Amino acid sequence: MTRSPDGGAGIGPTGARVVALVARALSGKAAPFLFGVATALQMYFVCGSIHPVARSHDEAAYLLQAEIFASGRWAAPSPPLPEFFEQYHVLVTPVLAAKYPPGNSLLLAPGVALGAPALTPILCMGIAGGFLFLLARRFSNVWVASWAWLLWTSAPATLHYLCGYLSENVTVALWLVGWWGLANWREKGGTGWLSVFATAVAWGALTRPLTALAYAATGGVFVLLELARRRRPWRDLALACVPALAILSLLPIWSRNTTGSGEDPYRAWARSYLPVDRPGFGITTSAAPERELPRDMQVSLAVYTDIHARHRPEALVSIALARAAQIGRDFWGGWRAPLVALFLIGLFVVPREGRFAVATALLLFVSHLVYAHDPAWSIYYVEAQPALAWVTAAGGVAALTALARRRRDDAPSGAVVGTGPALASLALAVVALAPVTAAVAAARIRVDEWSVYHDHFRAELAVIPEPRAIVFVRYGPHHVVDMSLVRNSPDPTRAPVWIVYDRGQDNARLLRAAPGRAPYLYDAVTGTLAPWSAEVVP
Repeated sequence: MTRSPDGGAGIGPTGARVVALVARALSGKAAPFLFGVATALQMYFVCGSIHPVARSHDEAAYLLQAEIFASGRWAAPSPPLPEFFEQYHVLVTPVLAAKYPPGNSLLLAPGVALGAPALTPILCMGIAGGFLFLLARRFSNVWVASWAWLLWTSAPATLHYLCGYLSENVTVALWLVGWWGLANWREKGGTGWLSVFATAVAWGALTRPLTALAYAATGGVFVLLELARRRRPWRDLALACVPALAILSLLPIWSRNTTGSGEDPYRAWARSYLPVDRPGFGITTSAAPERELPRDMQVSLAVYTDIHARHRPEALVSIALARAAQIGRDFWGGWRAPLVALFLIGLFVVPREGRFAVATALLLFVSHLVYAHDPAWSIYYVEAQPALAWVTAAGGVAALTALARRRRDDAPSGAVVGTGPALASLALAVVALAPVTAAVAAARIRVDEWSVYHDHFRAELAVIPEPRAIVFVRYGPHHVVDMSLVRNSPDPTRAPVWIVYDRGQDNARLLRAAPGRAPYLYDAVTGTLAPWSAEVVP
């Protein structure tokens, strides 16, 4: 049996040269950028377009608010007869605005203005991919970093949730960039790198407040301990918080300019549509929605009320287990199931920075136990996925190293990888390309399938000959409430087509309020569009 110069058994000079060449490329300055570009291109492929349709209610609300921001306003005027224009997660009176904090929509707005609304989500994914590789390479090694990137970009949750306009695209990128700033501050000091972390926290609070709270808690404890342990000037912390405070000041400005009273738009929306939508256990209010809801929103209200009613302290263990199981399926589902063992190994060998990331992910999970949601809706935890990828990759490389008996006890775990394990890691990466490629291709097919409903509707709207029209949408008795077609325009007075609820004979009232608009009826059951008249109303 031959041995390579570094002691790897059975590895010839060709294998050693391949490993050295790949390691040199992965260690270069351009590698994180290339991994980021590859991530962005993959997300673009899965999305299928730079302006994909907003498939879910949440995406449509974020996109509407981005369109409003792109028009230079905090909120748009309320449409005439708002009861026709009801849209999930959107206030239609006294103004038109989404309920969500503005962080995501503010970042979407430039892409919207350029006619490329998916530009920001794709860029955020590219940033996240590049920084995941950068962090894992810095604190582990190039092989762990490469596998962490490959596992994260092919994870079911990444491919399912992060193609579109949801706010988690932003927070995933913020977490990784903020951690990079925190690591540089620990080594170099000063206010600049610390302000990167503080800014990530602040924009996270402007985007997903509860998620930002978990992120800030672990990072904040680390900062305070570092300041005390190394006797660094507390002035650094104060100066680093200046840009963060400027960002946080947008929250009251947003509330004041949206609701007029300074009330949080999220709470204003909940009071109008879903009073039970608040943290806590059980139903703490018996109040009915202030607005009269369309039938599909009534169904949604009943579903969410039941979820909140069952969210009780005595059920917390089973709730936590159900959520954890779904998170596991979202990362280790399908062919990836054996990787759970590598994650468990990784918990013991990953450097402390990796354990810090896992602790933050765990706190994210725990913090959401106060909030009721369907266990299947695990998007609230996608920020944890990069940490799972890093630890799993560290466990895999450590296992290969142990099998090859090449791990040096005098080096930090995972810091030194022999030629044999490195070559094995490369070979396994090549083998994994088949299932990874299949997963990405399947994600693209799912996106296309999810979009068919909306694409068909948009195709029907495109053939309307009149320059100004109203399309009344009629749902069937078995309408899936997640597939809403009613969407608002940021400027109803200029919108060529209004897409509204069909309210039967009451439609005539909206027509009187909008003379000159041609009326159409879209039957969501048959997928057909036809002129509407009061005489044909059943």
